[in-house]
Amino acid sequence: MARRRRLRHRSKWQRAATVLKAQPQGQKYVTGDNLTLADFCLGAVMNVFAAARFPLDAYAKIRRWIKALQALPAWQKTLAQSGGLS
Repeated sequence: MARRRRLRHRSKWQRAATVLKAQPQGQKYVTGDNLTLADFCLGAVMNVFAAARFPLDAYAKIRRWIKALQALPAWQKTLAQSGGLS
């Protein structure tokens, strides 16, 4: 059962990563150069994927975007208050 769940989550991760990887070059955030709710929603999910140690090696754009989110003072404050996952 646990193995099946891991495979299902890995499949979801691969679908999400494919969408984020398709993000146009030069954009700082998911929908452009301005931070939006989409970044926070997807970023929260990425924290869970990071805690589960899903691979990011093949996704340079995603790593860059996550670093941009993690650099935000509000993001750092929220992670500190929640015990953080990333």
